[in-house]
Amino acid sequence: MNAKKIKTVVFYSTPAYGHINPVLPVLAELSRSGSRIIFYSTTEFEIHAQSCGAEFRSYDLGEITFDTSVGSRLPELSELILKFTCRVIDGLIEEVNMLKPDLIIFDTLAFWGRAAAEKCGIISMSVNTLITVPGMFSKTSMMYTRRFSISSIAQMNYLFSLDKYRRQLKKKFPGMDCGTIDILMNKAVLNVYTYPRILHPDEKKLGKEHFFLGPSSVIRSESAADSERITGDNLVYASLGTVFFRNEKFWHRLVDEFGSSKYTLVISSSFLFGRIDQLNLPDNIMVRNYVDQKYMLKNSILFITAGGMNSLCEAAAFKVPCLIVPQQGEQGINAAVFEKYGLGRKLDSGKSIMQQGEKLICEYSPDEKTTEQFRRVRLTELLDLLNRLI
Repeated sequence: MNAKKIKTVVFYSTPAYGHINPVLPVLAELSRSGSRIIFYSTTEFEIHAQSCGAEFRSYDLGEITFDTSVGSRLPELSELILKFTCRVIDGLIEEVNMLKPDLIIFDTLAFWGRAAAEKCGIISMSVNTLITVPGMFSKTSMMYTRRFSISSIAQMNYLFSLDKYRRQLKKKFPGMDCGTIDILMNKAVLNVYTYPRILHPDEKKLGKEHFFLGPSSVIRSESAADSERITGDNLVYASLGTVFFRNEKFWHRLVDEFGSSKYTLVISSSFLFGRIDQLNLPDNIMVRNYVDQKYMLKNSILFITAGGMNSLCEAAAFKVPCLIVPQQGEQGINAAVFEKYGLGRKLDSGKSIMQQGEKLICEYSPDEKTTEQFRRVRLTELLDLLNRLI
């Protein structure tokens, strides 16, 4: 793989694990090929920048806080993105003009990355962990409308502030699109998706500027921690990810149902781990602050998950059935798509979790050609494409 043309790459992240983890293998490969990588994020992710050979630069947040749970509230999320862009964009553009990168990579939510690339005339690539909307009347658009319309109406109070920041940016960048879809799903010269093409409901509408890399989180290296020592009969792994891990009511329900059963239940939740002395757990249930997720999936018969795209793709790669407990609208969309391919099932909150899990385990029989697509990551093709583009 030859990336000598790509001397300098700037990466603008959205500071959330689910958005950063899938791009790390891409950045690592560019770094190994000789490219200089400048990695922008919050200080929490400095170690991730170092892990892929990148130079870390911290965003100037000021009084702004990136609350990752805001993803379920679109007007508030849009306002946060525009507010942050207004704060940092002048400094980012100044640094881009000094760095003179060959390529700008930005997460699909990082509106500031698209703004910097367009203003400075730099070839750009977006990284999409979301099922994106290709048009107002697309299948995907209808799916988002059904799941977010009520919560968006409840947040009408953000519209005035949102409009204020939108007008500020339109003055700076008169030709820039600042509609809701443009803010939340930023497009670039090349748009890369970190999941298989079959998962996108509108994949037939996506042209050559859209590249399906595949589930790159599957090939990301991860430290083993103490999960390498976890063993047990009928291992069930439960995690609601790094955003919704504080769902105490769900955790207690899970413990009540699986306690003293034939299953070994491993719960990954730093929130619950911090209260482990108060839980009085039965012997067949373990709570961990951190686990190596891929190790757990290799050894589990069931994955109980919030339905983040990376986690679902990893489970499909290891042929583990997913009982999906969506915590926000985007995860509900993921659940619907994975149900379509027989890779998981959305939890019916009114029925027993354990019984639904047992039924899913018995009925799980995914098509081999489908699961194969979750073990294929087109990293070499992507870097070859970037070399031709630049």
